[in-house]
Amino acid sequence: MECTSCGENCPFVKAKLCSSEKDCPNYLESWWQENGQGQPKIIKDCAPKRLLLQQQTEVNRIFALQQAIEEMRNKFLIIESSLSQLITQSQQYIAQEVKLLEAPKTNNKPKLKQISSKK
Repeated sequence: MECTSCGENCPFVKAKLCSSEKDCPNYLESWWQENGQGQPKIIKDCAPKRLLLQQQTEVNRIFALQQAIEEMRNKFLIIESSLSQLITQSQQYIAQEVKLLEAPKTNNKPKLKQISSKK
């Protein structure tokens, strides 16, 4: 995170509304640590600039999140289609097996006739 303070280019200081950057109503100081490690660093910010930078960061995160959600939706639709097809095929197979089991069983065995016998 970098400082975004205006320094002597602050419009409030230039317009003589503030005597220095630190008197500006938009001036902020905060302490930050890089990834929660290392030495704390003081960050001097101009609130409107920092707000725009943070807003852009959040917009980029939202776009990335939306893209990930769309990818997951597409994968879900593929899985849903495959499962639906599998269920349909299973139902057809089960229906076919039931028809075969319900078919009438015949005990009529063909009778063999002796055509001629040689003795």
